[in-house]
Amino acid sequence: MKPLLLIAGFYAAINAVVLGAIVLSIGFPIAGPVVAHRPGGLRQTNEEIALAALLETSQLARAHQPQLIVLGASVAAGAYPPALVQSKLPGFMANNLAIPGATITEILQVFDEVRWAAPTETLRKSLLVLGVSYTSFCPDIVRYSSIAGSRPVWRTTPQPMTYVRKAADRSPPILGIEHPLRAVIPRSLVLAAKQRFRVWGRLWEFLPFHPGEWLSQRGRWRFQTLAMRRERERHEAVFPKPKPILEWFLGLSVKEQTKWLIDEWGKTGTLLDQRQFDALSRLLDRAVSADMTVVFVDLPLHGEHRLHTPVLAEFQERLGKVIAAHAGSGRVHLLNLTTALPDEAFGDLAHANPNYVESWVDLLVDRLRPLLPDQSTEDRE
Repeated sequence: MKPLLLIAGFYAAINAVVLGAIVLSIGFPIAGPVVAHRPGGLRQTNEEIALAALLETSQLARAHQPQLIVLGASVAAGAYPPALVQSKLPGFMANNLAIPGATITEILQVFDEVRWAAPTETLRKSLLVLGVSYTSFCPDIVRYSSIAGSRPVWRTTPQPMTYVRKAADRSPPILGIEHPLRAVIPRSLVLAAKQRFRVWGRLWEFLPFHPGEWLSQRGRWRFQTLAMRRERERHEAVFPKPKPILEWFLGLSVKEQTKWLIDEWGKTGTLLDQRQFDALSRLLDRAVSADMTVVFVDLPLHGEHRLHTPVLAEFQERLGKVIAAHAGSGRVHLLNLTTALPDEAFGDLAHANPNYVESWVDLLVDRLRPLLPDQSTEDRE
């Protein structure tokens, strides 16, 4: 235990010095909506977005007013800008920690970080919005490496190398909630480290170089945000594509996009993985135990997409059973919005047309209002 205390003391001293310098020079960023994916900003890989989600959860530790936390994949990331959501629900601080490509496995990892960071009394007054469609219930191998995480927790089954896990493994180990040291390192130290890296990450976007790049190539310093980008660029240079996959995909009709998607998933042998439904059940259990109100939003889909998706009815039946098993708490709700928006509101088979984002937000807020936690009742308690 003594070596652990020495390590913790060393990290505490280093963080105190660096954080003090940051506060004196530029101050901490003003607390506001938490965003992992920033469309229109710097080009981000899914791993960089996952790293941002890990770091941004540190902001929730200072949350006092009720939070509205959106989790999900790319559709939720682009369709529900937190500032716009908050403007229509001023009683909540809106946050969006959705990660493109995320399955329920990864969404659960992000939720565990949220639950760890936010104060218990804040979670009781908060709303968790799971903006997900059937695409997040595919086998993990469709989205992630088949290689298990490089730091499996002792006596547990290795988890798939999700973007969140990969980002945590690249960074100092205290960032990953599954790492054994997280159980013994003081919570305040972990939050301070996250805030430190968060500030540096935001700062270097405005600088001609990454302030930690020299260190990232030496010793055990592994906070390699810039290295992630260079690795991607080297890969793209070695394996050039005649046309970027996104540009090629968007050039297809919605029917063709759907067929390609289903065919790709079919190679794994199943389109819906029971392990994802089990992960959702665990997520709901943990949210209910934290007294959170949870709304699972079965996201809108383009009409052609719905027409040519053979597993949609099966997905909604299986999803309904999971939600029903938790409905007795009075805190878990299901909103089926698959047919709620016209086709012109979509940029492709599922993602929001940027010109119709407000329609997506208006629809969500309108359906959420009857389900919002009763703040007055909880305040009286």
